[in-house]
Amino acid sequence: MRGGIALVVATLAMAGAPAVAGAATLVVSAPAVAPGAPRDTTVELRAGMMDAARLVLYAPAGLGARLDVASPGRAVSATLVGPGGPVAVSGPLVPAPAGTEACGVAGHEAVWMLELGVASVPVAADALSPGEEESAYGSYRLEFCPPPGLALRALELRLDGVFAAPAGAGAYTWRVVLDPGDPAAAVEARSTELLPVRLTLRGSYDRRGRVAVLKGALTAGGRSLVGAPLVVRAGARATALVRSGSARTDASGRFRAERSIVRDTVFRVTATVPERSDPDGCDAPIVPGGCVAATLSPVSVRSEPAAVRVPAAPVLRHGSRGADVRRLQAELVRLRYLPGGAANGTFGDRTWHAVVAFQGWQGLGRTGVVDRRTWAALARAAVPRPWGGLRRGVQVDIARQVLLLVRDGVAVRAVHISSGAPGHWTPRGRFSVIRKEVLSWSTPFSSWMPYANYFSGGYAIHGYASVPSYPASHGCIRVPMVEAAAVYAAATYRSPVWVR
Repeated sequence: MRGGIALVVATLAMAGAPAVAGAATLVVSAPAVAPGAPRDTTVELRAGMMDAARLVLYAPAGLGARLDVASPGRAVSATLVGPGGPVAVSGPLVPAPAGTEACGVAGHEAVWMLELGVASVPVAADALSPGEEESAYGSYRLEFCPPPGLALRALELRLDGVFAAPAGAGAYTWRVVLDPGDPAAAVEARSTELLPVRLTLRGSYDRRGRVAVLKGALTAGGRSLVGAPLVVRAGARATALVRSGSARTDASGRFRAERSIVRDTVFRVTATVPERSDPDGCDAPIVPGGCVAATLSPVSVRSEPAAVRVPAAPVLRHGSRGADVRRLQAELVRLRYLPGGAANGTFGDRTWHAVVAFQGWQGLGRTGVVDRRTWAALARAAVPRPWGGLRRGVQVDIARQVLLLVRDGVAVRAVHISSGAPGHWTPRGRFSVIRKEVLSWSTPFSSWMPYANYFSGGYAIHGYASVPSYPASHGCIRVPMVEAAAVYAAATYRSPVWVR
């Protein structure tokens, strides 16, 4: 046995005293590393109601350790209490000369000195062999012995590379025993690390929604972490993740998030869970004052990057079929270039006219072929907006070769048209429907004009078999036959017809 606290531990193994709340809190944390890898461990003993004239820290079984490291670590902060009151200090943790005694005992595996400016605090470091009485509390023992007349009230200690992550999954409990100068009043605090901490991430691209679908899970010590907040970062490269958003794990520790992307994107997810009270962590205390606090250590972990590739946009044209055509049609329905229910997966005449209308309104080449530029425009487009404050009626944009059916100030449909060819004038201005004929005969051109809405003299909006992607009429406004009946019905007698 080593020192007075060891005797107290042996006494309590039979005594089992009750816990006293609020004396001290222990929180141990470390970044997630691979099993067996050295890690930087932070041990934080927070100020409570007790000043420790002697302090023993037990590292849990399963952790590897190197007690002969050249630079064991440092006290990030500490509070020493002496005759003049508490003093805030900090300083390095350095190896002591060979043969140095610590805590009244010689022959330790390692002795370090915590140089705190106003005082040096010896730290005796030893491995606990199986069969030793204290081996039930951990595999390594660090005993801090402030000089006479001084006590430790609080300590945040960083141990650099002294301990290594365990190889197996489980709950690893650190214990600290604080002796205020009277071993019978010593208390214990605990901090349990659930190791290893793993955050998985995989990504795929949903072509229909044009989103990256991110999935993964967060586990600690082989257990799922439920309701953990996550930060999702994205960027062009794993070294430049600048955009971020949030997510949260579900009841099984899994998460799913979607992010809209237009180009190849790298994602990474981080999880940070603060320490939590461990209501079941204080069973079977080992000192007379009892176990006064138990925490579950904080979790901080980052996933490996996951790259999501946006596949090349498919080129679609008249005659194309399949899921990509259906996705195109759904977009055209959303933007009012096709009526609801028109997404049938076949790129026929009606879809071709809708594509040409969309390309015309967006200022793209009216090719009727859906290429990369058209897909990109679809992704950012909105429903066409009427102009001039028209509440209900028909608007025709000659430059764009598009007709809008307007109701309640919004476009309910956008329809491809063909106006007067070069040398033939289509009237511009604000008109109204002056005559309607389901089947009208054009005497000058000896041609039937189905579903004709006349708006100025002999000029009409009417259906026609040929509605190319360029102005081709003798002055009238042609609409495709598949849309002609709907346009005819929407424009009642005296409905406004605005042409620009």
